Amino acid sequence: VNDVTGKGRHTTTARELMVLRGGGIVIDNPGIREVHLWTDESTLRERFADISAIATECQFHDCKHGGDRGCAIRAAVTEGRLDARRYQAFLKLEEEIAHLRQRRKKRQMTVERRGKRERKVVARVREDRTDHERDLTPRARDW
Repeated sequence: VNDVTGKGRHTTTARELMVLRGGGIVIDNPGIREVHLWTDESTLRERFADISAIATECQFHDCKHGGDRGCAIRAAVTEGRLDARRYQAFLKLEEEIAHLRQRRKKRQMTVERRGKRERKVVARVREDRTDHERDLTPRARDW
């Protein structure tokens, strides 16, 4: 850590995997800034099949499980049939998947806009080239 700025600098030169007492794992890997989920909603629902099953018991098919009337998920948490921490973990993963989907969608839109701009530029260059070649081509009346 720099004494003046109070900031550290990247000094990792080798990979390291540390297993924590509580069962967690810390991975120190040079060059990697972020690790995120590589899954989708259907896989999440498979892994949390108990929550998916309880959700089918909700009174309304469009229940958001946020205190809605007739919500089976909230009832299961209140009654102790569903561990609140497990449900919170599910919600956190669901939120992260939604965030990643939005990021991918935004990135895809940017790529599509860039491609559209590039196609317009190429079309304009071709048109200009055709016009230029036409201007350089001698015509019978020019003789």
